[in-house]
Amino acid sequence: MRVVFFRNLLFILVIFAMQSQFAQLSKVHYIPPIAAHGASDSNAFPRDQYIYISTPSENNVNYTIAPMGKAAEDYISGVVSNSTPVITSIGSGTTSFAIANADFYAGRTVNDKGYIITADAPIYVAIRLRASTRSGGSFPQAGALVSKGLSALGTSFRSGTFTSESPGANNNSANYLNFISVMATEDATQVIFDNLDKSLDLISIASPPGAGTFSLTAQLERGEIYLIAAEADDALTNRDGLIGISIESDLPIVVNTGSANGSFHNGSGRDYGIDQMVGADKIGNEYIFVKGNGSNGWENVLIVADQDNTDIFLDDNLIPITNLAKAGDYYLIEGDNFSNAGSNRTLYVSSSKNVFAWQGTGTGSEANQGMFFVPPLSCQSQGEVNNIPQIDYIGSSLFSGFVTIVTNQTASVTFSDTNNTNKSADDSSFSGGVLVTGPESVQGADYKAYILQNLSGNVSINSTEQLYCSYFNQNGAATSGGFYSGFISAPE
Repeated sequence: MRVVFFRNLLFILVIFAMQSQFAQLSKVHYIPPIAAHGASDSNAFPRDQYIYISTPSENNVNYTIAPMGKAAEDYISGVVSNSTPVITSIGSGTTSFAIANADFYAGRTVNDKGYIITADAPIYVAIRLRASTRSGGSFPQAGALVSKGLSALGTSFRSGTFTSESPGANNNSANYLNFISVMATEDATQVIFDNLDKSLDLISIASPPGAGTFSLTAQLERGEIYLIAAEADDALTNRDGLIGISIESDLPIVVNTGSANGSFHNGSGRDYGIDQMVGADKIGNEYIFVKGNGSNGWENVLIVADQDNTDIFLDDNLIPITNLAKAGDYYLIEGDNFSNAGSNRTLYVSSSKNVFAWQGTGTGSEANQGMFFVPPLSCQSQGEVNNIPQIDYIGSSLFSGFVTIVTNQTASVTFSDTNNTNKSADDSSFSGGVLVTGPESVQGADYKAYILQNLSGNVSINSTEQLYCSYFNQNGAATSGGFYSGFISAPE
């Protein structure tokens, strides 16, 4: 009897491990909308927008894209398989995903924005877009959001955006906009936004007079959203005042947060920094960051405390770099701290209590930056990413494709793209101009990192141990990306 019990227990644990390693693979994806600056003089006007769906399944998987507020005949259905990812155009300007005229929607419950995407087998879902002025021309901005699947569901969050630093004499924060967007996954959901500074000048939401903080409450049905947005130019507090906002609900919700546009630096460059996050039940106190190809001013790490009196440590240092006294406080780790870590491309961050973490990364100038929500280290984050579809494109526009990989020191890593099949990341020769940096050891942790550059087509990554994999791509002044693995959820 005891043998049978332990066999059954082992079987359950194995199944859980197999399911949790593909946490961002899910049969259900909730996609709240984002907000973007839609003024006539803004270059952040959302233009080309696409939903990317992929799956590890070699068989056809049926999927349905349901725009909120639309009739069933307006739903988009089809099939996807591993060899044939699906790229669906969802329009330009204000769509179910991007709200260009944020002052029309902010501050009230909305039932006709966002998507719920379902499938009869687990799928990856991401949205990529390009932005420019309303009149068209070049596309200086881009952004991407990678759905966290059922990992995204939670009841306690703290938001993150670009810091939108001092605009200086040239008014460089023009068309910076920060936002928080939530979607209910069940009827009769109460959401409370707390720790909002009274000096915030929110779009369509009046702040109470006086000093201190205030809260907002929204009642939502399944699929309804509530949006908070602030233009950086409207008040000094607006620049970083939506960082660390407490978002609590009595039933599971999904949260998108970020900036469109914004920056972690104080120059004239800007870009989209948007992503979907996970709740406080899935964050941690150990993170590893891999530096992209940008400069120190915007290759930054944003840490937000979830609890009072949180110490932050870098690498293997025993003395904290800072203490975050209150929940919701944040610390921005500048890019020059990466150089403390053996090589100059990795950074190990630990904390005395669990924290939320974002990373700014990109290529070239300040105009080439994105912001990703980063998963904590977890022994359950294992397996593969199969696949990241058309890594070198947004729609029909060609982008340079990059992947960053973090895994255990003893792990073996392989990758595939259009020109390479199951190539070891430690090989010395690759086809198609792919460049591999690494492995680079992480100071303070028994991990290593790789950076793969010039990838093309559908990309898959496999590790024999833990795997934390993000992608980003770049074209001109535009950069987008996000994490495809590392977030854990219970099996579906």
